[in-house]
Amino acid sequence: LPTYFRNTEFYNLSIGVYLQVLPERLLPRSVFVARAVPLAVLFSAMLAAGLILRDFLRLRFYWVGVLALSGFPGWFLHTRIAFELMLATTAYVWFLYFYLRYRSGKTRSLIIAGVFGALTFYGYNTFQPVIVATALLLGVVDARFHWKNRRTP
Repeated sequence: LPTYFRNTEFYNLSIGVYLQVLPERLLPRSVFVARAVPLAVLFSAMLAAGLILRDFLRLRFYWVGVLALSGFPGWFLHTRIAFELMLATTAYVWFLYFYLRYRSGKTRSLIIAGVFGALTFYGYNTFQPVIVATALLLGVVDARFHWKNRRTP
């Protein structure tokens, strides 16, 4: 499955193409469906942010973070035009969520964090240095934890 698609004379990343396949097959082709898919994905990012605030930061009013995120017009502008930026952002937030699960002792969550890290990398080219830098920094900062859990699958 290619992760790069030809867009005029350049090759661009586009995991979003695969995300649009199922709705395109099940629903009539329309602008509404093309915009609704990234919006649904974005809602999952807000869910992940809420879970991070509730489960790891232990905020009593964690839902206020989700409410604040829902008020940012940039989120909905980019989903309205169906850009891949929101897909990569969503994958990045889920990467952070599963990495925090890994750090809290659920070591198998590192595999899922890796999957979302790859989705972030291939989701939008601007996120490539972000996810690489994040993974390197987390690897260095948490090196002792990683070494202690090196045999855990």
